[in-house]
Amino acid sequence: MSFALFIVYLLMVFVRPAEHFVELREVPFMEIASILALVGAALAILMGSRPPLRAGQVSLLLSIVVWMLFTVVVTPASSSENFDKVLGFVKSATTAFLLVILNVTTVRRVRAVAFVLTIPAIFLAVRTASDYQTHLEEVSRNTRGDLETEGADTTWDSNEPSGEAAPKFAPDDEFRVMNKGLFGDPNDLALTLIAILPFTIALRRRASPVRNVLLVWLPVAVIIYGIYVTRSRGGVLALACVLGLLVRHRLGNSLSLATAGIAVVGLMGAGFVGSRSMSMDQSAEGRVEMWSAGLQNLKGSPVWGIGFSNFDGVNVKAAHSAYVQCFAELGIVGYILWLALMMVTLDDLRQIHATAQAEDADLKLWGRAVQVSLIGFLIGAIFLSRAYDVQLFILLGLGTAIGDVARRRGYLKGSRSLLVWIYSVGGVAVGSIIGYWLYMRLHF
Repeated sequence: MSFALFIVYLLMVFVRPAEHFVELREVPFMEIASILALVGAALAILMGSRPPLRAGQVSLLLSIVVWMLFTVVVTPASSSENFDKVLGFVKSATTAFLLVILNVTTVRRVRAVAFVLTIPAIFLAVRTASDYQTHLEEVSRNTRGDLETEGADTTWDSNEPSGEAAPKFAPDDEFRVMNKGLFGDPNDLALTLIAILPFTIALRRRASPVRNVLLVWLPVAVIIYGIYVTRSRGGVLALACVLGLLVRHRLGNSLSLATAGIAVVGLMGAGFVGSRSMSMDQSAEGRVEMWSAGLQNLKGSPVWGIGFSNFDGVNVKAAHSAYVQCFAELGIVGYILWLALMMVTLDDLRQIHATAQAEDADLKLWGRAVQVSLIGFLIGAIFLSRAYDVQLFILLGLGTAIGDVARRRGYLKGSRSLLVWIYSVGGVAVGSIIGYWLYMRLHF
């Protein structure tokens, strides 16, 4: 029962009825699903379930929440709305992480989650592709001069559906499909589809060609087409990275890196970025400007930053990078805690891939799938302000859960000392900030 309630909650995260049906907008589906899933998990614990609540990631996540509250308290620019946003983070990302580790206690359940995630990915991709085809038809009618024919007044998707027809698009405009709610930005949608893609591919089975075509390769094709119509440049880089990582265990580091590079060229040639090149256009210039602003924010308040969720208010625009968003808002302390959460999870997944024996091929397979998905998301997050998104913390929860399964099977016994972790995470934090600074120096 607990796992079933969790599956319903997971589906609600990605496909929210209130965002697709106007008449249901007042019904708190997410709140109801969250409460039911938490109650179910609590009952499962009382009945003997042993989730990895002592995992290092749990302590790091709680430390991040505490630090968020601290930055809100000490930052003069903060308001009561910032406290509400911390509460929002707890209700969404933190709750999602905890529900994952409370419910995903076996590799079989990881597979079930992968299958469930594929369903909303297909739904979102199909809906996005449908909107894209509708736009192409409108452009075609406009070119022929018959926009006044029946059916020409197409109502386009928007975050706040009003029932009014959206403006027409010129045939030579670069159209990017907009979805609803959580995935209103095409870059967000592309990144989410890319993160789910490794799970869908991992569902394949040997000697089952028909099943693989229907349940794996057809959904993969639909998801990739959904990524295509978003025209996301960051999505192209993340997708190329995922493709390279998926073949790394077969080809090795050098050839997988070459595969990723070839994939970038191939995806661009196939029109995945439309008429938008990888050069510095107005959009890219604005992104770089916000990165520079984030560095200035860190310089002005290096320890606790400008306060959680304050970047937009201080700098007018979003950070356009999860890393800039995090170190600017939470300072170097919060940034180190956030990076530590990512690095500890990735290190667990790396060790699973390196040490799992042949009899634990399932553990190795799904550990690699979570690893590839998480790395792909973090690559795409270089260009998006998604440091605290629920999708990221679902992936971190899956990594934590499968790490606990590995420990129960006798793996991951040896761990780095605290001092080594401090040096490692601190080095990555300082190195990434210096990297942004050098990029600014070279650009300007």
